[in-house]
Amino acid sequence: MMVVSAAVVASTDVDAQEIPRVALVVGQTVELPVGWALGYICDDTAILRAELYNRDPYTNIFAITGIEPGTTLCRVGTNQLGATSYLFEVVVVPAPTGW
Repeated sequence: MMVVSAAVVASTDVDAQEIPRVALVVGQTVELPVGWALGYICDDTAILRAELYNRDPYTNIFAITGIEPGTTLCRVGTNQLGATSYLFEVVVVPAPTGW
């Protein structure tokens, strides 16, 4: 499994709320630091595998691995007791031929 630090790209549509886009290739894993956010939910769990774990006392990591090509929204920070919440658009693309 390949683990890659995420490059989160913000949408350029200034009229709409900007949702960070995370692009990854099928088989690739991206780790996103999400502070103290607890809990997550994704609209389409068929295209990715997700987990939330603690890296240190101040940082939780939302790790996603691409399974199938597609696009979904994931919210991290679903715990009602926490104030921290993140919304990501996750785009999974096919692996290049011969990869």
